[in-house]
Amino acid sequence: MSGPDDLPILAELEEAFVAMVRAELHDEPRSAVAPRGLPSPPPAPPAPPAPRRRREPLASRLPFPTGRRILARALAAGALAGVVGATALATKSVVGHGGGEAPRTLQRAGDHELVLRKYHGRWCLDVTYVSGVASRCVATPARDGVAPLSAVVPHSRLVAGLAGPDVERVTVRRSGRAAVVATHAIAGTRLRWFAAELDAVPHESRHAAVVAPSPAGRAVADCTLGTAASCRAAREHSEVRM
Repeated sequence: MSGPDDLPILAELEEAFVAMVRAELHDEPRSAVAPRGLPSPPPAPPAPPAPRRRREPLASRLPFPTGRRILARALAAGALAGVVGATALATKSVVGHGGGEAPRTLQRAGDHELVLRKYHGRWCLDVTYVSGVASRCVATPARDGVAPLSAVVPHSRLVAGLAGPDVERVTVRRSGRAAVVATHAIAGTRLRWFAAELDAVPHESRHAAVVAPSPAGRAVADCTLGTAASCRAAREHSEVRM
């Protein structure tokens, strides 16, 4: 790995940084000024060139302790920028589509959007809204099966999902309330999709929901938001399975 002695530009930048820190800390040595009325001293003879020596580490040449603290903060800021960049890249890799198939927008409402994408052979449904995104990736559902996903959007509880080709409609139940919605075909696939919006009830917004396909098929408990207790109650009282 090249050091400052191998790349002169790095040495120049290092010297400029040290000078900037010293000036900021008022640590620059002041040149001697002759008293008024007295002649200036003769200039000193030029000093002989200093022998080449090993360059000291940058941290040891900064004024202690403030200069080193500035360097530490600069290094910490650089490390944080690297972490943020890596996180953004990882997020793009996870949320981005795989297999060369572009995402499809199934529904666009005022406060949310429903997007379908294929990721490494699995179907992924994303609900994006103002404060976040909810995602679920599943294998292709059975002909009479459903795979639900819930999200609390700004004005309602959204229960969306994928269904098999034989599912014409679904009934969504939560805390004694029910909504029946039709399913919609997805061109080029054997999938259908649905989306039901339930009233936003603060103390019930995250309760597990029950999604029942029609005209046939087994109901399933949607536990993507619900607590373990509400999910267990949904399974027991509705006699459904995941």
